[in-house]
Amino acid sequence: MPEFAVHQYHVIRRKYLITADSAEAAATLADATAHQLTPVEEEETDEVQAHVLVDLLGERGEPIYSASRWLECKDGQFVPG
Repeated sequence: MPEFAVHQYHVIRRKYLITADSAEAAATLADATAHQLTPVEEEETDEVQAHVLVDLLGERGEPIYSASRWLECKDGQFVPG
């Protein structure tokens, strides 16, 4: 199962490493369990966004930017946005 880096923007951008079947599944899992996860990266930001950035990670944990996706939550599901 592939691993994804999920970036959430809520005044502090938090990055989580999530193993899931798809970018949408990774975003949903991060959203539902963020209070239980330990961020691997945090950065202050002026932004609050409904969108999340999801990076597919390669075998060595490096982002595959050509596969990065911006998703937004609509009706409880993450969809391309």
